[in-house]
Amino acid sequence: MSDISIVVPSIRTHLLKRLYDSLVGSITPYSFDMIIVSPFDIDLSYMPNTSVIKSYDKVPVCLQLGSLAAQAPLLCHVVDDCVFFDTTLARCIDLYREKCTDKDAVGLTYKENTNKMSSDCWKVSNIGEFVHPCIDQSWKTFVQPIMSTRIYRQLGGVECCFEYSNHSHHDLAFRLQMNGGQIYHPDFIVSYAEHMPNRTGDHRPIHDSQTGVDEDLFKVMWSKPRNITIDLNNHLGQTGRWTRRFSKEYKSYSEMAVGENYSV
Repeated sequence: MSDISIVVPSIRTHLLKRLYDSLVGSITPYSFDMIIVSPFDIDLSYMPNTSVIKSYDKVPVCLQLGSLAAQAPLLCHVVDDCVFFDTTLARCIDLYREKCTDKDAVGLTYKENTNKMSSDCWKVSNIGEFVHPCIDQSWKTFVQPIMSTRIYRQLGGVECCFEYSNHSHHDLAFRLQMNGGQIYHPDFIVSYAEHMPNRTGDHRPIHDSQTGVDEDLFKVMWSKPRNITIDLNNHLGQTGRWTRRFSKEYKSYSEMAVGENYSV
């Protein structure tokens, strides 16, 4: 069994080899398996200990599908366009083992282009969006956690009513802290991603869902008392092709980019 299962919802399949290679250099001496959730066919011959779940679903549903398939004691969510720096993921696992009980989590820090998402960026008190009545201003949040697979499932995993994963992760982070857990962030940058701002490139569906339906739903959800645990099978009522991303079923990223008129 691996030390950690890494779940990657992916449409940018051409970036997966780069991600995998960076993980190898970042996580040694720990072992990992990678679970990719993607609608497209993927060549796994160059990525040992990797499996694929086929899905056109929304990103939170893909995260839940991958997380339910995880077998390692630790679970990590990452994105397909990130590159991990050497040794940083191993240092995060060291931090988890040093600081965390199984109720706690480590939130990965990263930078998008030149914008560093350092540890202070993840304090709720520094995020203007999180002023809703039932959000504790002493909390922290994450969008790429390392946490106990068992506790993830005990809490019910991510809320799949959202279209994209960020608000699902914030909701999970807050419920984790309601459950008595703490979130630790390393004092170094773990990975790098080339961010497409606003509606540019293939980021349009993410931007529109985050700033529209997801933000509104999150406000309603956290303006009243929230249960610590949710139904682990809540994704079953949310399955189906994510039409904001896929107007039809495509065979590859390049075909989707043309079909959806993405400027990539």
